[in-house]
Amino acid sequence: MQIILSTPSDLTTSNLDPFLQDLVRALETGRISALIIYRPDINDEEYQQLAKPVIALSQPRDCAALLHDSAHLVRSFGADGVHVDSSHADFVAATNLLKPGFIVGAGNVNSRHQAMLAGEAGADYVCFGPIKGANAAQVEL
Repeated sequence: MQIILSTPSDLTTSNLDPFLQDLVRALETGRISALIIYRPDINDEEYQQLAKPVIALSQPRDCAALLHDSAHLVRSFGADGVHVDSSHADFVAATNLLKPGFIVGAGNVNSRHQAMLAGEAGADYVCFGPIKGANAAQVEL
């Protein structure tokens, strides 16, 4: 079994070090195939400061690093792709921007119809429901 994780929604550069220690232990299991680096409401520079150390730990351990709703930053950050849960239109735009060289996942899918639309548009995976909030799956590392 392979697992896709998301970083905590409250992760910041000030609490990043303890998270990175936990992340290394999780990645050493060999079961984490991808990590979505959740983007809180921060600017691109702050997101880069948050994402770069996570990417640096993930990729050498065969774990794809996926940016959250930030297709325009995938190449400059050196990420493996993007997880788009903002809208289907944003997902299609990300697919057009990044395919075929990068992973593009569709998130916050709420129906079989939405999943089929995402699949037809080239989704590498679909994620039912949000990665943040009351209805999101929670996993402790």
